[in-house]
Amino acid sequence: MKEVAILGGTFNPIHIGHIIAAQEVLTKKNLDH
Repeated sequence: MKEVAILGGTFNPIHIGHIIAAQEVLTKKNLDH
């Protein structure tokens, strides 16, 4: 089974900080998506 994370919030507008935070979680928690 794949392990996923959900990043909730108001991303209006989305910026590079949101992307970096999501990538860090994926990397550190060894998630698939």
